Amino acid sequence: VLGFVLTLVVGPRLISTDAAHNAMPLYFARPFTRNEYVLGKLTVLVVLLSAITWVPLVFLFATQAYFAGGAWLADHLRIGAGVLVGSWIWLLTMALAALAISASVKRAATAGIGLFGLFFILAAFGQILSGAIGFRWGDMLNLPRAHEARGTALLGMTPPEMTELPLPAAWLAVLGFWGICLWVLARKVRAYEIVK
Repeated sequence: VLGFVLTLVVGPRLISTDAAHNAMPLYFARPFTRNEYVLGKLTVLVVLLSAITWVPLVFLFATQAYFAGGAWLADHLRIGAGVLVGSWIWLLTMALAALAISASVKRAATAGIGLFGLFFILAAFGQILSGAIGFRWGDMLNLPRAHEARGTALLGMTPPEMTELPLPAAWLAVLGFWGICLWVLARKVRAYEIVK
């Protein structure tokens, strides 16, 4: 939740401010590619979100392993790997969503509303599909629930009763979402905007 709040505060301004002030031609007039531009903006979010996601969790795991000994580490290595991989998946999901929405609009406030709506309205729509209509795959639209299904599997736990989403569908949901975000970034991050 704290990661989402941080993304909501920082993410919407990253590209929308440059687009609103027509700074893209200035950036791309230098030996600077679109990929480098997007990677630089992504790095800002990754560094900030790392400080509150995987870094403290890995530190906690390493501290426990230090005090419990090598036998505990060998028995619980899957937990450490699951925490690290799960944190990075969620971190990249939030960061790519923020950048895609920020690139799509020119106002940071609109991008913030769009990011909030993406996670909550899309999740509510997925719940409606799953619950009211009985469409089992509706949870694919609920990114937090799909993340929960992946996270419990990475940690070697059984998913909660309310998560009926199979693990392959959860992975498909996140990979499809990443693909959509990257497609939006490829279309929107350009030096010039052509108006018809």
